[in-house]
Amino acid sequence: MDKRSPIYIRTATKEDAPHITDIGRDVFSRTFGHSLEKQDLEDYLNSEYTIEKIEEVISSPLCQSYVAVDGTEVVGFGKLRKESYEDCIKNLNKPIELWRLYVSISQHGRGIGAQLIDHLENLARNQGYENIWLGVWEENYVAQKVYKRHGYVECGVHPFTMGQCVQNDLILMKKL
Repeated sequence: MDKRSPIYIRTATKEDAPHITDIGRDVFSRTFGHSLEKQDLEDYLNSEYTIEKIEEVISSPLCQSYVAVDGTEVVGFGKLRKESYEDCIKNLNKPIELWRLYVSISQHGRGIGAQLIDHLENLARNQGYENIWLGVWEENYVAQKVYKRHGYVECGVHPFTMGQCVQNDLILMKKL
């Protein structure tokens, strides 16, 4: 029997920044680390996954940040980002980006990612957005499978640069 608490999702606060930073650094390193030079990985983590950077994102009026919580422990996060575009979605009505949805590695398999996706899609829909889109690494087959199971379809590709390394993200979208 699973004795873990039910997961609930709430708006992120600056107090969550250390937890989001830790999860982001860990998941990003485990997902991408093998495909990057060590210095490129460290430079990227030190530019995107610091407490200060996460606090800045949480405070941004263009970003809505949420955390998944098990009891008192932050076990995942996801964000909606306004006014973010890619060529393949620029003609869609009222799009919003589902940005950086991560779940702690120790919590994989509990459906937390699906809960975050559903929560963020409902928020976007209730705010009047008609389409939601995201970028996912072309070699992250597990995440691609999750998003496609939720109805996302591929509509483009964009380069994702980390130091000297350029990889491709698939752009996936869904009509809300």
